[in-house]
Amino acid sequence: MPSTSNGGNFYATFSFLYSTIVVTYIVTAVYPQMAQYGAKKDFKGLKKQLGDEVLTMAILVIPASVGLFLFAEPIVGLIFLGGEFSQKDVSVTTTVLSFYSLGIVGMGFREIISRVFYTIMDAKIPVVNSIIMVGVNILLSIVLVRIMGIEGLALATTVSFIVGAGLTIVKARRKIGSLFNSSIYVELVKIIAASVVMGVL
Repeated sequence: MPSTSNGGNFYATFSFLYSTIVVTYIVTAVYPQMAQYGAKKDFKGLKKQLGDEVLTMAILVIPASVGLFLFAEPIVGLIFLGGEFSQKDVSVTTTVLSFYSLGIVGMGFREIISRVFYTIMDAKIPVVNSIIMVGVNILLSIVLVRIMGIEGLALATTVSFIVGAGLTIVKARRKIGSLFNSSIYVELVKIIAASVVMGVL
């Protein structure tokens, strides 16, 4: 196998593990500080902390998500191809993994922003949000599996993560006001642009 392909395989494997672990790590690390701001009703401090951690998540997860999407086929082929697992199976699993990679960022946003509600003692909204996500996932899975097969399950899960993240952001804004200032949005655009350039290169 060419060295460039080996590099792609390594990067894809690393991206998958890295993306899923880092979201949990960030959420666990930042919650105590967020809880202090929430207990004091210091929404200004809470939003500043939230913005910082969203940027941390974005700069760590978005590039990895892009890498995982681009190298989905090499990672699946490297790990599974052989024996009863045919090239056709690789193609199907590659599509599934590609769809899942797109949902990682949505999961990151939702997991971090949903902690805002716990800091202000409102656990109802995250629970309702989770129920909606499950409902969207089930409904889309039923529809998309008939159209796309197993790939539809992955797409349904990804869409449910994105819907959950969007609803969480909307509800959080209603609770504590605008979550991010203009500089946060500028930085997010920079991160996305840099990730796209990385993907092209």
